[in-house]
Amino acid sequence: MALSLVTWMTGLDQNAAAAPILGVNRLTEFGMNNAHDQAVENAANRNFTAFWTRPGPAIMDPALINGVLYGGTVNPPYGVIAVNPITGRTLWFHVFANQIMNSPVYDHGTIFVGEGNNKYYAPPVTRHPDRRGTGVNQVVAINAQTGATDWVYNTQGENMPSFVLYGHGLYVANGADQVLDLAPATGKVARWLPIRSYVSMSSPTVVGDTAFFGGAFPYNMYAVDLSNLALRWSTHTPAVAGLDDCAPVANRTDVFIGAVYDIHHKSAAMFLAFNQATGKISWKRIIGYGARPTKGALYESGVPLLVHNTIYVGSSVADAVYAFNADNGQVRWSNRLNGRPVAQAPVLAGGHLFVGDARGTLFVLNPADGHLVNTVQFPGSFMPGVPFVDGRTLFVSTRNGELFALPIADLQHPSFRP
Repeated sequence: MALSLVTWMTGLDQNAAAAPILGVNRLTEFGMNNAHDQAVENAANRNFTAFWTRPGPAIMDPALINGVLYGGTVNPPYGVIAVNPITGRTLWFHVFANQIMNSPVYDHGTIFVGEGNNKYYAPPVTRHPDRRGTGVNQVVAINAQTGATDWVYNTQGENMPSFVLYGHGLYVANGADQVLDLAPATGKVARWLPIRSYVSMSSPTVVGDTAFFGGAFPYNMYAVDLSNLALRWSTHTPAVAGLDDCAPVANRTDVFIGAVYDIHHKSAAMFLAFNQATGKISWKRIIGYGARPTKGALYESGVPLLVHNTIYVGSSVADAVYAFNADNGQVRWSNRLNGRPVAQAPVLAGGHLFVGDARGTLFVLNPADGHLVNTVQFPGSFMPGVPFVDGRTLFVSTRNGELFALPIADLQHPSFRP
């Protein structure tokens, strides 16, 4: 069982308690929506800025909810942390036995996270193992105010993808070749859908009542009807990696995801569009060749961002950032930056595109043409998550364990140092 190491200490600082407008009041899927447009701006928080650095374990996907910044840690000590977004002060830290790689989802005072790692009980082969994720694998509901455990559900495989809150259910695609429908109040299984693939980090994106995600061994793209927990379609691809790691984005007609193909014995970074109704591939593009990552987090496909009709995505194989026309896959622009792997999701804020690479460089780009505006060097590499923007502040973490709150305006100045 997980143990609360630091409970709610003195509550939020007075300023934060008076500012519940910070962040969102409900978070139902990875990246906040099916475009991964994780930037919150309204009349009340438009000018909110914070500037602090908090050392500690690395947080993959920070999320600002009801005035508190939450996140799961991917290196020891493993756990879920609650942080004051104004001061960076720790409010509570709940210890777990295994990694928390997903972004928390939240509703009615409860945070839902998954526990698990990317290791195998046996190496994946053509006939893939029944599950992925060694050690403790759990779905956990946590009281957002105190950090106490509401309930725990143990699974056979890892729970690295972020969950989906839809209707009256909590939906979990995980490393045990299954999709679960759990009761959010109790953690009891309402329904269970077996699928052919395990799911690594392909957090489902939802359009209407359908969840879309990618799996591995076999590398299939899936569409699951959440209203009755039935498989709408699955489309097989010749991918060799990446499809199960990429959290897709979607518009009204298509769903978009990255993958890695083996073409003439070379690793090719691919980006694909699937028709939501049929599962047929609408378009696909080779965006470059290169080496698959061998160190750090092995995420072969970058996390995309969809803004209007443009998809922004980085590649950890082709080592570049791209902007695609969502209608036909035509490349609007590309920028190799410094030729290093890019798996972090770009975020659009203050009229600029921000994206970090695997060596700790944050790039500030013009979203219209990819022109480089500024670079900011950080002490650690960026992870394949989605930064969170609230008002005029960027919240982002690096692999060496520092969590940052940074004024967006300052990131555009060449002399700025975090």
